[in-house]
Amino acid sequence: MTFDVKKQLSRKKKLPAQCLAVGLSITAISISSLPISTNVHAAQPNAYELNIKQGDLASQLNHLAAATHIYLAADGSLLRGKQGKPIQGVYTPQAALDALLHDSGLAAIRNADGCYTLMKEQVLIPSSATTWQMDNITVTGEKVNRSLSETVSSVSVITGDQLQENHYKEVNEVIERVPNVIQHPFGVPNIRGVDGAGAAQGVFSFISGGRPRVSTSVDGLSESWTGVRYINTGLWDTKQVEVLRGPQSTTQGRNTLGGAIVVTTNDPDYEWQGKVRTGYENQDGKYQIAAVISGPLIEDELAVRIAAERLSGDSFINYHLSESEWPKDPNESTSQSIRAKLLWEPLAIPELSAKLTLTQRNADGEYLNYINGPDFSDYNFDGDNNNTRLQNSEETGLSLDIQYLLNDDLTAHLLLGHQRYQSEFTQYPSLFYMDLEENSTTFESRLTYEPAEGLLSGVVGLYYYTKNEDILIYDGGFDGTDKITTVALFGETTLSLSDKLDLIAGGRLEREHQTRDIVAWPGTAWQGEVDLDHAKNIFLPKIGLAYHLSANSTLSLTARRGYNAGGGALDWDDSEFYTFDEERVTTYEAGIRSALLDNRLNLSASVFYNQFDGYLAYVAPRFTNLSKAESYGLELEANAQPTPSLRVFGSLGWLNSKITDTKSGYESLQGNEFGYAPNLTANLGFDHDIHAKWSWGANAHFVDGYYSDASNTEETEVDGYTTVNLHTAYKINPDLTLSGYVNNLTNEEVIYRVTTNGQANIGAPRTLGVTLDYQF
Repeated sequence: MTFDVKKQLSRKKKLPAQCLAVGLSITAISISSLPISTNVHAAQPNAYELNIKQGDLASQLNHLAAATHIYLAADGSLLRGKQGKPIQGVYTPQAALDALLHDSGLAAIRNADGCYTLMKEQVLIPSSATTWQMDNITVTGEKVNRSLSETVSSVSVITGDQLQENHYKEVNEVIERVPNVIQHPFGVPNIRGVDGAGAAQGVFSFISGGRPRVSTSVDGLSESWTGVRYINTGLWDTKQVEVLRGPQSTTQGRNTLGGAIVVTTNDPDYEWQGKVRTGYENQDGKYQIAAVISGPLIEDELAVRIAAERLSGDSFINYHLSESEWPKDPNESTSQSIRAKLLWEPLAIPELSAKLTLTQRNADGEYLNYINGPDFSDYNFDGDNNNTRLQNSEETGLSLDIQYLLNDDLTAHLLLGHQRYQSEFTQYPSLFYMDLEENSTTFESRLTYEPAEGLLSGVVGLYYYTKNEDILIYDGGFDGTDKITTVALFGETTLSLSDKLDLIAGGRLEREHQTRDIVAWPGTAWQGEVDLDHAKNIFLPKIGLAYHLSANSTLSLTARRGYNAGGGALDWDDSEFYTFDEERVTTYEAGIRSALLDNRLNLSASVFYNQFDGYLAYVAPRFTNLSKAESYGLELEANAQPTPSLRVFGSLGWLNSKITDTKSGYESLQGNEFGYAPNLTANLGFDHDIHAKWSWGANAHFVDGYYSDASNTEETEVDGYTTVNLHTAYKINPDLTLSGYVNNLTNEEVIYRVTTNGQANIGAPRTLGVTLDYQF
């Protein structure tokens, strides 16, 4: 057979004569699929980042040959009419061929001259041989693409297929699969006992400047944070979600004291394809309408992808209120998003790849999910005697992501983005209005050096970020501005000390300048003013060792520092202005990752110790830096594919946290646990393809009891919970799939936070859902 040649001759390599004899022409070399291994030892083959869509097998093999620079020979009659499954992730050429050819009756063998030949499977291997394996995964959150087995940081990756199978709609739902991570009622997950939302939440973020301790980024741009996550981070048409545990300040930068969540959405494709989804959930009467379409505008040079989603329905909370005092029903809520991407890979400049992304999201309705006690099982909210808030928020973003291949080993990256965020809410029945507008600009430039073989690899980059925020709260609230400017130089390198031992070293030199001019409660006896002009330089080092026990198993030991900036606020009692210092953490971590049984079993384990200096806590009426605190724990993860149709996963997290030293006047906190720091979390589940048309799966998630804050009082104690989710899908035809799911099967009472005034933030009761997907 002969594959089409669509790229220019500058992208081709000379074909060995042996391959010409079989009749395969030369294929393209794609600059977007270079070797990504940062430290490939001699015994390891090159690995490549691949994203090959489902379709004609011959076209898929052409794509693979182009991306991995291999020469592939085949009799065209063997491939006629055959379709291949999609593959996505980091693969060696042989692993990618095995995955594409699975269930095709064909197999590929590598000849002595380096060519690959396609043959009928029974000619090549015994029928008892097993060739399936799990998808290879690429981790991007450390600014250098690495396979999961090469990554020394504690990270969990949830792929696009897993997101779809389990009907995850937002980031907060995904973290049930991650050890030592739990949901936070204000929208930012808690990682290893670190309150992801930070110390300043809700109204306190207006007087102190809210800073999360866990950053969430989508396609390189950080999500806005203003004390509450007003707009959820949706997951429609997402490639993968990475949850990095522990401080990520070296490469991710600001607001990553506890960790980082990195969301990567799907890129445009050069073959026209699309998908439409309609869905319904019974518990809150929620409807989902979503669609995506992608294809070429100029063949093999310019492609577009447009994805959109709308969710609308009622809350599962029973709001009891006087209609005359509520102009809008707090039960009703809607959210919608649209994302458009352009991918340009000019044939005239094969080294260049550029992506332009435009996003727009908004949310409307109640967002706090408060209910009243003492009995939380009835999901009741007393709207006549308690306040809640109705929001109308919108975020628009524009980014340009450019990659240029300087040579086979060196790549330049440039990210330029601008985001505009606006949020309004009205509080009822006690009237209270907020109008907040934020504009931010991000610039990041980096060079990555990733030789296929060599002693040294790494990344160096320059980062600039500025945010301007205007806030106005009516009826005697707050009025003012907040500006932050951050400049940083960062880098990380891996040096091979021997065939098995690598030295990892990195650091981030950062300067942040914050100015805040906020007048609180103007015209009242307790008027106060936040007048802050603060700049700080800080260096955040990272050092570690990685020992390669084998080509598929790595042992690591790292030490690194994390940081969150200080600031200023007003005393809640007398409105006196005061300042507080930065938070720091030093983290020591040891871990092991192994890919066993021909990549059908992936295991990881890590132990960690965190030493906090100046950990920030709110103890009425002020924020205070706790002198010393510590946490330590263990995390285990396993992913297995014992048969081609069965995938099993599980995780276990154990955590111990303690405030070890406090300032004078705060002795009551001495020896207490952190808030949101359960001792034990666990998850276990499976996905099973019963046959080609029908699949199902389940997972169970356990969270031990914990306290809602560092005071550790009985009234803020939260009971542990276990939730069980089920899902199933039936493929009516190759293009039409009907799916169903049950979340919280046992109708467990899930409470995330209890307040001292008898309110709680809660999760949804048992929910049944159904979706219908049409793809083309």
